Amino acid sequence: MFNRVRTLETFGYDIDPNKKSRRSKEERASTNGALKKHLMVIDNCPSCSMEREIQFRNSRKNKLCSKCFHNTPEMVKAKQNQNKIKTEEHKQKMRDNHWSTKGIESPFKGQSHSDETKSILKEKQKEQFSAYSTEQIKQFRIQASCTVQGIPIEDFNGFTSPENTLIRQSPEGKAWSYDVLVKANFTCEKCSERGGSLNSHHKNAFNAFPDQRFNVDNGACLCKACHDDFHSKYGKGSNTEIQFVEWLNKPLPTVYLLVGAPASGKSWVASQLTDKFDYISYDGNSKKTHLDLLKIPSIKPKLYDPTFKISTIIRRHSNEFNFILVGIYEEEQVLRDRMNLRGGTWTDTVMKRNEVAKKRYEKYGTNGFLGSSQEVLEFLKEVV
Repeated sequence: MFNRVRTLETFGYDIDPNKKSRRSKEERASTNGALKKHLMVIDNCPSCSMEREIQFRNSRKNKLCSKCFHNTPEMVKAKQNQNKIKTEEHKQKMRDNHWSTKGIESPFKGQSHSDETKSILKEKQKEQFSAYSTEQIKQFRIQASCTVQGIPIEDFNGFTSPENTLIRQSPEGKAWSYDVLVKANFTCEKCSERGGSLNSHHKNAFNAFPDQRFNVDNGACLCKACHDDFHSKYGKGSNTEIQFVEWLNKPLPTVYLLVGAPASGKSWVASQLTDKFDYISYDGNSKKTHLDLLKIPSIKPKLYDPTFKISTIIRRHSNEFNFILVGIYEEEQVLRDRMNLRGGTWTDTVMKRNEVAKKRYEKYGTNGFLGSSQEVLEFLKEVV
């Protein structure tokens, strides 16, 4: 049943639920002539006790609020029946067709909200929560916890989040995380990648050193790939700053990326360097095994022909390898002569790829080398 006092305070009119007769002209005037069934009243949900505005006729029917209604067993079951269960074949097909598996850059990379949009979103978020009291927010949390636990709200017996999670999500924990990122200028301390998915890492572990949890000097800014790489090597829970320094300063294995157009002489260069390099050919190996071959430990540096997926390789694996780009750039007549010798067909694509190799070097080859196949051969002989 609706709250008569709160309705009067909010809307300025009083409704007597026991009165069956027609209302007087004064009563109709106080509600702008609206019919009784259309009047809005202040009510409490019979399930979660949350205060809401509801039509008088729905209040008399003791209807649940929308959130409680959608969490009833009947509605949950109905939603489950609506969701199509994907087969493993369907899931695998979705994985294979994802943009990240095809070496395509994310369509959302580099995009961000404008400052005006960000300020609007912040204000909307503030308005959303400022409308609720502390008790109402607590009720929201209780209801969300019951949903996660799969129990009715009557069986709620306290929150189940671990203490460490609550500490990390506290205002102090979030402030520490933000301060660590600001101190590092939102740049990964391992691979120097700026922006993206960044983590605030505890050098001395959160669990083992509770007195250093909120010490900004105990934090390090790492991208997700580097953060995962550190914990894959040293585990979680008892890490130390000594381990972090060791991991941070450990030299990465060097991989020379050999790029060039068809008939530019990549295979010829590689064949002269078998005693100095482990050569991984794009055409000579299965595409799925390239990364595995790069990760095999070797006393020789790797010489890798990645065709034209240079930016993808560097972006995804710069925390695992030190890449040095070596580009072969030849004159058109040289490429035509070599194409004829190997019995190939000349197309304009050959020269386009020749120019692309040059542009890729100008973008990524600051510590590498660009020249003819003979010059590249001499360069690689000198570096090893």
